[in-house]
Amino acid sequence: EVHRRQINLRTHIAETIPYHHVADEAPALETIVEPHLEDFASKQQDITRELERISEQLAAAQRQSGEQVHLERPKAALADAVARSREAADALHTGRAIDAVRTQEAAVAALEETSARLKNHRVAAGLGMLTIAVIMLWQKFSPRRLRLAPAPLLAIIAATALAAAFDLPVLYVEVPESLADEIRWPRWSLLQNVSWTEVLGAGLLIAVVASAETLLCATAVDQLAKGIRTNYDRELAAQGVGNMVCGLLGALPMTGVIVRSSANVQAGAKSRLSSVLHGAWLLLFVVALAELLQMIPTASLAAVLVYTGYKLVNVKQIKKLAQAGWGELAIYFATLITIVVEDLLIGVLVGVALAAAKLLYTFSHLVVSVERDERRDRYVLHLAGAATFVRLPRLASALETIPPSAELHVELDRLTYIDHACLELLTNQAHQHEANGGRVIIDWDTLHASFREGPEALTAGGVNGEARRESRREPAWVG
Repeated sequence: EVHRRQINLRTHIAETIPYHHVADEAPALETIVEPHLEDFASKQQDITRELERISEQLAAAQRQSGEQVHLERPKAALADAVARSREAADALHTGRAIDAVRTQEAAVAALEETSARLKNHRVAAGLGMLTIAVIMLWQKFSPRRLRLAPAPLLAIIAATALAAAFDLPVLYVEVPESLADEIRWPRWSLLQNVSWTEVLGAGLLIAVVASAETLLCATAVDQLAKGIRTNYDRELAAQGVGNMVCGLLGALPMTGVIVRSSANVQAGAKSRLSSVLHGAWLLLFVVALAELLQMIPTASLAAVLVYTGYKLVNVKQIKKLAQAGWGELAIYFATLITIVVEDLLIGVLVGVALAAAKLLYTFSHLVVSVERDERRDRYVLHLAGAATFVRLPRLASALETIPPSAELHVELDRLTYIDHACLELLTNQAHQHEANGGRVIIDWDTLHASFREGPEALTAGGVNGEARRESRREPAWVG
């Protein structure tokens, strides 16, 4: 709770003091914000007193337990947090606006270090494992008539009860005491001297990533659930309006999340009403039952996310993806690793960049080979990949190596794409080769079948195999 109050205070001060790290604006800021600093100083002093009380409790616990070494680091971290909080209160009390911004950052960092020292990560890991175990056991052994109760909900209740019964030293959910205090109305001071290029750039980036994530989430949910399909236009419009309201209130942008949506489906959701109720329940708990939410260990919520993510991993789909080529599999794992190591935003950007790079490579990669069939006294030109204007010189060079009076067969069965420039080159070269006494056989039927039937048409046998054999017996175009 102290950590949440400190972060809340830092946010209010940052909104009141629009400091852009420019030396010339410091004197003006001292005049603008001085009337507001005394109220902030009072709140910072309350945080300092609370930290001093916790420090006294820790010292008393150390004397009673006799664990001098075990509590030495938490005690030192707490002492540093008290010192940083006093510095922040002094900067606010004396009206030093720029120092107030800087000391707030130090106070938050010291509190985060203190929280990490005071909490027991082994106990948190145990709570997470317990949560996953309850979910798996309930789904496997619960009576059919009781399966209406969602397993994740029961697991959270069990972990919360255990943490409350033994007062476990772990991190708990931080919920504001008053929802109204968390609303951040736009301030004129924030709009002064702001870099609108950076603001609009960040807004555009968030809009693109959030829209892409929502569309991917909606597509995945449509595959998991049966019933009403997603209206993508309405979904994006609603998300855009909602995010504009979130921006006006100082809230984080929202987006569709597959983990949350899949958990909804697994709990038995059948319609859009489940999403509406999801938001209604969240609002009810935050407004009326905040104390109950503060009892939930964050480790148990993290365990639910881990288990839900595990359930989303489809090994069959990964194997199917591997059949499409090593490139798709590499993009998949690169995106996955980046999301885990960094964050979702960076992971999505890396995945999009790799997919774009692969697309550029695919549309610029063409293998051209000419071989001499001695037995039939002919030349065979093999094309594999994408025949675009980028590779036009390579294709032209290969065609120039064919003797003027020779018979040329052009095989297109491994061609994935051909643009107008390459088509024009092939037809013109065919006419010129015919005028010089040669003969050209281009297997257009195979090319048409590959685009008509999709990638499966490139495999041997089936309809495409018959089409290929027919085209070789009676070529579609002979010049």
